[in-house]
Amino acid sequence: MVQLQCQKCNYKFETARKPSEIRACPYCGTVGSVREIPNASDLLRNADVDEARSFRKTA
Repeated sequence: MVQLQCQKCNYKFETARKPSEIRACPYCGTVGSVREIPNASDLLRNADVDEARSFRKTA
């Protein structure tokens, strides 16, 4: 299951479909406003990448 949220009305819902298949918010009907909510693993993975970039040595 994928957790999604509408950027306009903040409606949150889960679906088994891919986020790219969702065209409109099921609550307010706004097209193109639905985005995937990152889970904890995604946030940690992104934090590790950002942290690694900030610690690069520059010559």
